[in-house]
Amino acid sequence: MGAAGPRVILVHGVQAAAPTWFAQQPLADHMRLEVVVRPDHRDGALFRGGDYLRDADELIGLLAGEPAHLVGSGYGSLSCVVAAAERPHGVESLTLIEPTYIGVLPHPAILDMC
Repeated sequence: MGAAGPRVILVHGVQAAAPTWFAQQPLADHMRLEVVVRPDHRDGALFRGGDYLRDADELIGLLAGEPAHLVGSGYGSLSCVVAAAERPHGVESLTLIEPTYIGVLPHPAILDMC
């Protein structure tokens, strides 16, 4: 979404990507929005638990080519924190919305943030 402006990567949580980020669509007039659909949701399945480290690896790959603003909602926030810690120069800014599980998972990046 969007052809010009700053690059913004949106990562959803337990709820599917479309309803999570629907209200942000008008921002595509001024930003290049990339909505990441987490693997646990790609086949339309309901969330049954995820692998935030696998999801973080995907984000790290996306951040390798060009820096971006990284926005995570709910469970997706965990992957964003790990990706930002692993590739800090690839993250222009980090926004966490209702970051569930932050503070209870023992990943070093999450513990450092807390």
